[in-house]
Amino acid sequence: KFGWTLFVRARASLRGVQDNLVNSYHLLICVVDTLFEAASLSGRKDLVNQEFMLKLEEWSRSSSSSDRPNGIVSLLCHKYKGDVVEVKTIREHWLNPYLTRLRQDQILHGESNAELIIVQYFYINNKDLNASYDRYVLV
Repeated sequence: KFGWTLFVRARASLRGVQDNLVNSYHLLICVVDTLFEAASLSGRKDLVNQEFMLKLEEWSRSSSSSDRPNGIVSLLCHKYKGDVVEVKTIREHWLNPYLTRLRQDQILHGESNAELIIVQYFYINNKDLNASYDRYVLV
């Protein structure tokens, strides 16, 4: 639920993404990748479906992925017909600045994207993001 709320809130806030179905799709891949990376870096791989982890290991052995060490953009784009360059562009120029803005507005807490789901911040991040989403929907 956290990932979906983050995606919907980001999509609504990013003018270059909200009216474009392809860009919205690429933003969704960015959000999934960001949360997967956070789970990997925080040692919370228990949050990831184990079947997916096995497929990721197979994919890693059989491809020359250009992902960050804990990223899955190439796999998701290959499997679901996304454009790796577009996803990385949207992440770098739209999603990351948006997440930084949410941290500055104290809607998200933690120093980096990797801390989005650690226990210390997750519950407050989830609560504040949902409150922000509710305000957006109700206004």
